[in-house]
Amino acid sequence: MCQNSRDLSHCLNPILKKMPTIGIIIFIGFILVNSLILASQQDDNYGIIEAQVVDAQTGEPVQEIFYMSILRGELPGKPVFYLKVKSNATGFATTKIEPGYYGIVFFPYKSDSTYTDYIAPELVVDSMKMVKVEAGKKVKIVYKALLGGKLKIILVGSHGEKLIPKNMFNPEDMRCIPVNLKNINVPDHQVQINNRQGDSIDDGEVILYGLFPGIYEMEFIPRFMGYGPIIINDIVVERGKVTTTSVIINFTDQTGIQGYITGLSGQPISNVYIRLRSENFNEDYSASARTDSKGYFRIVGIKGGKYRLAVLYDVTETRMISKFISNILIVKGKIVTRNVVIDY
Repeated sequence: MCQNSRDLSHCLNPILKKMPTIGIIIFIGFILVNSLILASQQDDNYGIIEAQVVDAQTGEPVQEIFYMSILRGELPGKPVFYLKVKSNATGFATTKIEPGYYGIVFFPYKSDSTYTDYIAPELVVDSMKMVKVEAGKKVKIVYKALLGGKLKIILVGSHGEKLIPKNMFNPEDMRCIPVNLKNINVPDHQVQINNRQGDSIDDGEVILYGLFPGIYEMEFIPRFMGYGPIIINDIVVERGKVTTTSVIINFTDQTGIQGYITGLSGQPISNVYIRLRSENFNEDYSASARTDSKGYFRIVGIKGGKYRLAVLYDVTETRMISKFISNILIVKGKIVTRNVVIDY
């Protein structure tokens, strides 16, 4: 205990030595409190928009990532405004924004090109909403969406092995392998894989999201693969589920055509485009391939009938050699041989 001036000086010395540190702590505390007050005042100048997606049938939240686009038109003193907000993993998209009137649009996309899992974009209810945002208040928006299903397509060979087209064929030909899907319950709902980013099946499989529930017919066109179109019926896509279907390409099939493409001097011509098309003009049925280094081509897996063979060779960027052979009869279980000499 400090009982005299000497003791008092002895007691105060530790406190005086700590004064600079205490002053700094008090100063930092003052800055933090002041910042919080300013932030609170600034927040009072903004409103909050919170959007969520729920299942239109059950009302349960859809825990998927989506985008919310916020648009404001031309207002006095205010420029045109556009903001794209990504939701979190629980399906909430939230943002602070200045007071005003806004149009809010729901986009079921994980990115700029891929649909959010299970949500069929055409089935979103009230996708555009107009809201008034007030300072210091929150506007909650709920989007109702019917949930679709997924379809996973896998390419396999005759022995069950997975096929990777981009590793098997000319990369220039592998821009995209077309797949056409038709919902027989909803004729207007058709899905195509055709040069759309994120939809390529060149890696041997692809998943299509947000499909209407129902029964589908699928046409797979193995372009440049030397194989005919493949039709698969009765593919059942269920709400909120994944349906997997395998496309079997049997290159040992014994129905088709083969041959060599050579020049005038007998030299083999590689990289010649070969297309076999049905002469039945009531149907769009064709298959294609390219010749290898020996000028050889082979197209199998096609149905019997009369065909027209087109041989197309790009000599230069401005010159193409073409030759056509009609009335080629393809019989089930047989390989027809047609060797073609082109003017080169």
